[in-house]
Amino acid sequence: MEVPGEGRTPKPARDRRLVQAYSSHMLGERSFVILRYVDAVPSVAGCTKCPLKFFTPEPLHDDSIGAEHYLQGKFDAHRCREEVKVQVVRRW
Repeated sequence: MEVPGEGRTPKPARDRRLVQAYSSHMLGERSFVILRYVDAVPSVAGCTKCPLKFFTPEPLHDDSIGAEHYLQGKFDAHRCREEVKVQVVRRW
């Protein structure tokens, strides 16, 4: 039997993580932030220093702890890339 609310991150903890991530972003530091939850499961995370996003694979959609560990592992393994600047070249 599932207990309602079990395994969910309390809203104040989520808010605190967003504030920490925003602060890290303003200082130019690399930081992990969960950007989207589906129910209680983190589904999208990102890096505050670069534009990379990490997505939870389908087998982990029902496992909030496993999904967060997976996303954290992807973040830990990535190397920040600066945003790619697109140069438009006119050909006349």
